[in-house]
Amino acid sequence: MPVAGFHGVHGKGGERVLITDYLPGETLATLIRCQQVMNPQLLLQQLFDVLERCHRQGVVHADIKPGNLLLHDQILYVLDFGSAIPSGTDMAWLPYRSFSPSYSLPEQQRGWGVIEPMMDWYAYLVTLRLVLGGGLARPDWFSPLPATSVFAEWIAGSGLPLAIRMKLLHTVQQLDRRNTPCSQRPTYIEPFSSARCC
Repeated sequence: MPVAGFHGVHGKGGERVLITDYLPGETLATLIRCQQVMNPQLLLQQLFDVLERCHRQGVVHADIKPGNLLLHDQILYVLDFGSAIPSGTDMAWLPYRSFSPSYSLPEQQRGWGVIEPMMDWYAYLVTLRLVLGGGLARPDWFSPLPATSVFAEWIAGSGLPLAIRMKLLHTVQQLDRRNTPCSQRPTYIEPFSSARCC
């Protein structure tokens, strides 16, 4: 997995800085904004492979977004592992949560459940749609098929290898199955609060 070389952590007082190699290139966010994304299939395949490797090692990045993806010489570098956490970690017990709302599932934003690879796959799907020229995904989580309605056609037309498209379509189906009307969800009481989830 292409990552910047690590040179240590240096700190003064309460501040700590992670020292890595300088990486030239542009973030995917910049390339999308300037409409200069070259070879989107290669980029998406590289990101898919990185996420598969992370998840096999039990790690969820938890903040995949174009601003955390750097391209240099057609090589994708995933940046900012500051939010990375072991899969299965209960979100209610995290000292803090870091996420980017447009690339996060509702439960990640609210701190429900556990850290899981699905969080990265949802962010991947939002990124895929942007890279291929679609707008920012805004699923209606109360509709019958929220993920299918915003991602399925983009996956089908992505030009990615069949095995990757099938995995992504399976992810979309899992996202759709998670969608249940608010009245059918179990009541969730947030820690230190009497607020209900719905």
